[in-house]
Amino acid sequence: MWCNPEDVRRILGLENEVPDYKLEHFIEDAQREVLDRIAIYEEADKLDGSIDSWNTTFTYHHKYIADSNFDYEPDMRVYAWSNGTILGRLVIDTIDYDNQKVILYAAPSTNCTSITASYYYYPKYINTVRLRRVTALLAAYYYVLSEYLLIPEQWFHGAYRFRFDKAFDSLYDEFERELSNILRKEHYKGEFGTIEMFTGTIKTAKKVVEDEYEVDYI
Repeated sequence: MWCNPEDVRRILGLENEVPDYKLEHFIEDAQREVLDRIAIYEEADKLDGSIDSWNTTFTYHHKYIADSNFDYEPDMRVYAWSNGTILGRLVIDTIDYDNQKVILYAAPSTNCTSITASYYYYPKYINTVRLRRVTALLAAYYYVLSEYLLIPEQWFHGAYRFRFDKAFDSLYDEFERELSNILRKEHYKGEFGTIEMFTGTIKTAKKVVEDEYEVDYI
């Protein structure tokens, strides 16, 4: 699991009031939702490589393979095909994630006409360490929602009206913020040239402005 029941209880401010088995159900739902939000499913990536009964190394086409069974390890399945008919699943020995290579336990026979891989992949680099908190936040929201969903939004007692404050919506807002941080563009440090002073004339629709301006030559 990407998080555990204790992570969810900590967010909710609970100790042992909610048993593990009850929270695990919501964690499973939250994991699937987060995976669908951050990853894309590739059903049949046709792998590059020779099928000659000797070669075991093939190349896949999406760099960042995702963890789809929630154990913090990237997951992939490889299949052999013959003229559009699936022959069976092939056993993976290792995956070289840096070079986008999958090494099979045994070379496919020449009966195969193509090799495909099925996997989820991230469109960009994902800091998977942050998946623990974002999953726990969504699981906490699911749990609280299940507890309070049947409470009416407002009710009356004589001349008094009472409204139910949906404070648990803040959990979902926090989940969205954390998810946005995971998906946002990475910032890179580096040298981008030098800054020089430039004296010139800027023409606008109303007037001509003359002054010194900084120009970044990259």
